[in-house]
Amino acid sequence: MSTPDALSQDIDLSHACWRKSSYSGGANDCVEMADLGPYVVVRDSKNKHMRWCLIGA
Repeated sequence: MSTPDALSQDIDLSHACWRKSSYSGGANDCVEMADLGPYVVVRDSKNKHMRWCLIGA
């Protein structure tokens, strides 16, 4: 069975539907998440080009 870490290199996020945390306050200083079915991807809203975190749902 593949682990989320092993899968992270093969996931295409170009069509992910990102949504911002309700706690970000509109200042673009929080996190965004995208639901990918069996996984959720989280990223820093102000550093979208940086590494993201894949979490098993």
